[in-house]
Amino acid sequence: MVDINIMHDCVHKMKDNKAAGYDGLSSEHIKYGGVQLLVHLCLLFNALIAYSFVPDDFCFGMIMPLLKDKHG
Repeated sequence: MVDINIMHDCVHKMKDNKAAGYDGLSSEHIKYGGVQLLVHLCLLFNALIAYSFVPDDFCFGMIMPLLKDKHG
């Protein structure tokens, strides 16, 4: 079971200034979303565990290559 204290500790260990995911949410959205967001995330993860179900697109990611030029 995931409780609010575990969720709070994990969320506040997330690094800032990272790129947003496919859904447009960055770590700052979750980190500063407030206690209500943490409660709903706990409910979501506990439901996923209880019903042993993970949606197909739950961990969808996108990789984009960035070209970098060392000489400007």
